[in-house]
Amino acid sequence: MKKLSFILTTALLLTMFSCGKRSRVLPESSGKANEVLLVVDDAIWKSVVGDSIKAMFTQEVAGIPWIEPLFDISRVGHDGFSDMLKPARNIVEFDVSGNYSAPKITFTTELFSRMQVYIKIQVPNGEVLKQVLKSDGNKILSFIYKAEKERIVNTYTKFAGQNMMKKVQDSAGIKMLIPEQFTRTKFAKNFIWLGAGNFDASQYLVIYSTPYTSAGIFTKENMIAMRDSVMKTNMPGENDGSYMSTVVVYSPEFKEVTVRGKYCAELRGLWETKGDMMGGPFVSRSFVDEVTQRVITVEGFVYAPQLDKRNMMRQLEAYISTAKLPADTIADDSIFMAKEN
Repeated sequence: MKKLSFILTTALLLTMFSCGKRSRVLPESSGKANEVLLVVDDAIWKSVVGDSIKAMFTQEVAGIPWIEPLFDISRVGHDGFSDMLKPARNIVEFDVSGNYSAPKITFTTELFSRMQVYIKIQVPNGEVLKQVLKSDGNKILSFIYKAEKERIVNTYTKFAGQNMMKKVQDSAGIKMLIPEQFTRTKFAKNFIWLGAGNFDASQYLVIYSTPYTSAGIFTKENMIAMRDSVMKTNMPGENDGSYMSTVVVYSPEFKEVTVRGKYCAELRGLWETKGDMMGGPFVSRSFVDEVTQRVITVEGFVYAPQLDKRNMMRQLEAYISTAKLPADTIADDSIFMAKEN
């Protein structure tokens, strides 16, 4: 079979005002966080390809102690895709027609509403669509995932705890978004703990630093060992001798990522309190401050034993994604360029 040529087009539609000209004013996008509206007709939705679409968007979230879907999905056919539905925050349209000779994916923002993602997939038939899902599924999911994090940052920037952010910058040497609800604190040598919520549903941010010795420190085993050492010292449990530790029975996920041009080691998994019954998911990013020759780690973790944790963790991931050194000059690679000043 001839190799498919995939055309990926990204169109950024900005809502702007300029001298003497007035552009349309978009409504706010609708829907809940992490919801995706799929526009796909019955013939595809009820086929094997439809099963692949469902499986892609509802696959299990990594690093959460019970099964939660990557996204919450709803579906409508093209004949039901009315003006009332068009402002939805995340829309993926599947256009399957013999009129197309090759597949095409178009990534668009703010087409019908503000802070909206609209992805259109055009393919000649279901078999080609199945290949597109396999080859470009991660790009599609990542685009929506990044948009969700940007929406969180955009929302909570309006409710930032400026005093706490300054205190963290003065103590740890990093700038990052910290919403004002993080009022419980612990500041120790090379360690900061911030908490929000109540005992039944809490979110936490932890910032700590350790000496940078060599690039070899950034391995899964070393990251876990470093985390466990810091947490044992600084995060004792309520029972005598209890402390926070990384669950290794369910092996944490380790990934190397680049954020604003800077190398980061990302660790995602489960935590537990040795000597107690507490636990939950965590995610961390570690990077090097070349000026001070220290490894700075920013972590978020959740304790909410009776509640779903996906959305709470994504909020923490969004806050962590804003962490940067004061000297960092590379601008954020935003999807929603219209919101940047």
